[in-house]
Amino acid sequence: MTRCETRRRTRLALLAGSALVGGLGAVAFDALAAPTLPVQALTSPQVSSGGGAPSVSVTGGTMTVATNAPRTIINWTSFTIASGNAVNFTFNTRSDIVLNQLVNSTPVMISGALTATVGGAPGGNVWFSAPGGVIFGSTAVVNVGGLLATTALVDTPSFLTATNTSSFPFTYPSTGYPGTSGDPGGTYFPGTVTYPAGNPYPAIFAAPTSGVAGGVGGVTVQSGASLTANGGMLALIAPFVNVAAGASVTSADHTGTGGGAGSVVYGAANAFTLSLTQETSGDLDMLQFVVTQPSGVTDFPLILQGSTSGTNVYVASLTAAGITGAVVDATGTLIATTATTGAGGDIILSTGADTITAGQAPTFTTQADSPVALTLHTATAGGTFTVLSSGDINAATSLGGQLSSGGDMTLEGAGQITLQSATTGGAFTAESVGYISVGAQVVDQAGPPPPTLFPPPPEFAFGPVSATTITAGGPVSLTGSSVTAGTITVAGASGAAGTITATGLDTPTGSNSGAANVDIGSATAPGAIALSGDGYVSLT
Repeated sequence: MTRCETRRRTRLALLAGSALVGGLGAVAFDALAAPTLPVQALTSPQVSSGGGAPSVSVTGGTMTVATNAPRTIINWTSFTIASGNAVNFTFNTRSDIVLNQLVNSTPVMISGALTATVGGAPGGNVWFSAPGGVIFGSTAVVNVGGLLATTALVDTPSFLTATNTSSFPFTYPSTGYPGTSGDPGGTYFPGTVTYPAGNPYPAIFAAPTSGVAGGVGGVTVQSGASLTANGGMLALIAPFVNVAAGASVTSADHTGTGGGAGSVVYGAANAFTLSLTQETSGDLDMLQFVVTQPSGVTDFPLILQGSTSGTNVYVASLTAAGITGAVVDATGTLIATTATTGAGGDIILSTGADTITAGQAPTFTTQADSPVALTLHTATAGGTFTVLSSGDINAATSLGGQLSSGGDMTLEGAGQITLQSATTGGAFTAESVGYISVGAQVVDQAGPPPPTLFPPPPEFAFGPVSATTITAGGPVSLTGSSVTAGTITVAGASGAAGTITATGLDTPTGSNSGAANVDIGSATAPGAIALSGDGYVSLT
């Protein structure tokens, strides 16, 4: 076979795949399994000022995309990597980004290998914007510098400004997808995306989609999939994100010194803004994540049952008004490892705040729309561990809840807090205090707000706090409508840093359900132990 014949057959195969995907609305779903590599749309790529267009070549089952600009946008009719096939992006520098944008409602499906390199080593940032969803199959292996998978649409001028890292606005695809009528598959506007009988991926679409506008999907990582970022941010953000048990999501150290790993970011949101920072290594990491439009999913906006590790791990979910009973399921393993420089190692979980900033507690700029509970299994932070929940926090014995941190651990929830085991090298604080809504502002406090700041509400509801074992290297503080603990131990601290405080509080009208009791099995501390409650106090 001549070289010309090989190229001709490859082109025909890609055109055949394009025809199948272009007719998504009229063909059986199993036709989506036909393309084995991505199919480029007819629209030309866009690049940042002064950059060159990317080149795309295919040899056998491997596609190579060589970028020639700091920022590149490529439109695709479909982006499928079948098992046994591969796509490799090459970049000039570690801060370069390619945005792979789907022009229709076809979900991205990756079951093969996706790599990104700079000078032959893993590096460079691969982003996906696919309103139909992004699916990493059970045989997917991703090894890049940084990764973003989302259903939202990025602001094009902001993205193509090569010097911009401070603000990337992403909007909900409510007015259509970024295609043109000349593209195979046309321009698709949000409508109901259905997957008929014979669906070859029955487990992929098991994630809840209740309340999501038709045509907009989520991000799914199946059991067996391996996603690795080398030094950069790894972010999965959509109305729902599902990481199955047996999946691995990692931001790894590429320097060999323990200081090169980036952050893992999970977000349940329809629209958001990302701010990035460029590290000394050239990699891009998350600086701030702001939810600008909450998720509409009514049950499980985030399911994180796989293994997650990075220098920092951030989890954020904000749910639209009127939705009740939503739960963030983080019953997999979350690990944040402190770098050799002593930086990082933080875990921040929020189901109420709309703004997460690296190294800071979650904050509000608008009122939390609806309560979202949080369930945890195993989470280990080399640095600080912060949880802010607009509903319950549940890391109970039945879930095998094991929470630990090298620094301070703070758990604040509007409902019940239940823990099996918490171990921290610093202070431990658990407050089930509820949220106080004053106009459009939410104030998170361990009691009614000071009258000088806001008028106290007529009723302030606390929730119960219960824990089996708490071991801390700093002061322990527990506040709730009732406080129940088996064993509390403070070691390695003295004076005010070695105290235990447990407080059971009632509302002004005495309507809290926990009777404001404090019941502690065993408490050991080098400093003062102060137990108080509006009901009874017991230390056995």
